[in-house]
Amino acid sequence: MLLTNEPYYPSGDVIVIIPKINPYFLVGYLNSNFFRDYYLSEGGRRGGRISYTQKLLSNAKIPKFDNETITKIANISKEIIKNKDDSKRELIDEIIIKRIN
Repeated sequence: MLLTNEPYYPSGDVIVIIPKINPYFLVGYLNSNFFRDYYLSEGGRRGGRISYTQKLLSNAKIPKFDNETITKIANISKEIIKNKDDSKRELIDEIIIKRIN
């Protein structure tokens, strides 16, 4: 699930993720610029495109966040999905960076 209203056209395989954590947190985290930069540093490119493969996603590291942080990110994700307004995506990155630093 993408947190955007922009048109995206996936190609290739579809990956199913069965989260063991709050799924709205996971959607927010996986759509963050923080995760994108991490993922690309781990080799997530195929040609000129980002390649989200099962192997790379299965081995992706998610920092340990406290419950307050997980709840904040999950709530922002829910709001983005409900209102179809992705203008708050940057808030997710701000929260992640603040907690990691």
